[in-house]
Amino acid sequence: GPWPSPCRRSVFPLPAMSAPAGEGQGPTPTLDPLIRDLLADPAKAPTVIEDKAAFLREVLVGKHIDEVAVLPRGLDKLGLTTSMPEAFRASVEGQDCLCGFLDSLAEKGVNLRDVDASMYYWDGKKEHRVKRSQDGKRVKDLAGKYEALKRNRDTMREPLYLGELRYTQKRKLPDGDHSRTLLTEDVKDLIGDSRHWMPMWDRGHAFVGGELSGSSLHCDQTLWSNVGKNWAGFKLLFVWKFGDESMRVLDKYFKEIIKPPFSREEAKVLKSAAKVVLVRPGDVYVFSGANAHMTLGVGRPLSLTAYESFVNLNPVNVAVFRRSGTREHFEECIMSDTDLEDLKDDVVDNIEDMLVKLQGRADDIEAAIAEDSRNIQGLIPAMIRELCHDKFYRRELCRIRRIRKTVDRVLEAPGRFNKRQRTRA
Repeated sequence: GPWPSPCRRSVFPLPAMSAPAGEGQGPTPTLDPLIRDLLADPAKAPTVIEDKAAFLREVLVGKHIDEVAVLPRGLDKLGLTTSMPEAFRASVEGQDCLCGFLDSLAEKGVNLRDVDASMYYWDGKKEHRVKRSQDGKRVKDLAGKYEALKRNRDTMREPLYLGELRYTQKRKLPDGDHSRTLLTEDVKDLIGDSRHWMPMWDRGHAFVGGELSGSSLHCDQTLWSNVGKNWAGFKLLFVWKFGDESMRVLDKYFKEIIKPPFSREEAKVLKSAAKVVLVRPGDVYVFSGANAHMTLGVGRPLSLTAYESFVNLNPVNVAVFRRSGTREHFEECIMSDTDLEDLKDDVVDNIEDMLVKLQGRADDIEAAIAEDSRNIQGLIPAMIRELCHDKFYRRELCRIRRIRKTVDRVLEAPGRFNKRQRTRA
């Protein structure tokens, strides 16, 4: 395709699983023979990027569909190690169960009523979620969910998993954002002015789990990209090819976690994954939530990971993102109609802001942001044209008076939309 490689990259299989992970990352845990074979397959290996600047460019313009890119020891390289509050980092140290983590948080002065998360447990390999207390009331914070867990230990047993871990109240961050994220700084803060050219960026949440727990097989509620930051523990990330392959796997294994011992059919499904990655302590990695994917904790120490979700300017990612909520998106994973419309409104607002910033630079938007692989602003017209295949974006962008002429010029570019096509829609 037309995409220039954003950096010099090498793709290679991970070292033998008996080898140490490297200084500061600890020894690799013992893995099932099937998993070792999958990790040794070069076709399923991630793209490994050693350089900080090259990785950030991969985040900004790389194609993430069907891919995984890893920045080894990325937390140190990006200066994000201390962005996770010390109480949370310290509370996973030496812990191999979620109850120990929650007790340690409370001992370190974290009020569990100020924090919330989705709490999961498994009946065999089928996922369940802690939602209500013993008296049937919906629990609204981590303190209530922990109490419900302690009262139902016979059914809600380890391994347990915390998803979407966050504060219950929004806080103002240094850049003016208001968010429930635990983190004080994100990848979003490292890309500087480039953040203004992204259609969407959500600061996201944290996840905590131990051996044989993780995010059950799913795709995201919006077909966006994720950048993960792993502070502690080892986990496996399985990614299936977007499209028919993802749909087939989701039809059969949605909300299930495939863990040892593997049946013959489960082994076949894992072998069909496009990418299989062992995420190590300190790694930062990027992949697409549009792909069916699953994580599985390996080794006794708990893992502590946080994700940001975003849409970059790569035309393949944008084309997939605009299919959120359509037949190409697994129905049970789609967010509510109201939430999806709110998200699309946010994207329209972001595009309006970026076009207003650019309009002062030249009368001709195409000249102002000439197609240049070294200048990500040059990808904005292609992003707008792609989104405008969706009638919602075309209608909303064309009705905003202060950017209407700019949008018209973008959509009337040769070979794309013209005024007649836009009127018919």
